[in-house]
Amino acid sequence: MALDEFESYLAKLQANVTFGKTMQQVRNRVNVRLIADPKKLAKAVSRPTFRQAKVINEDLTTVRGARKRVTLNKPISVDCHT
Repeated sequence: MALDEFESYLAKLQANVTFGKTMQQVRNRVNVRLIADPKKLAKAVSRPTFRQAKVINEDLTTVRGARKRVTLNKPISVDCHT
């Protein structure tokens, strides 16, 4: 009985993993950096991929930027409802 239960659970996990990988949006990924140096912060903010900066405290800032290159290596699901 334990083997049947294990195999059932394993099949369910494999289906969920496959579905989850197809639902990932690779284009929506971002780069987040923690920066403590003011010179590096000025350089990061001046990049064309810069999107947002948030000051955590007086010495630390998070900088969010878009990805320069996106590799579309995940399957894309297409749904055709009529």
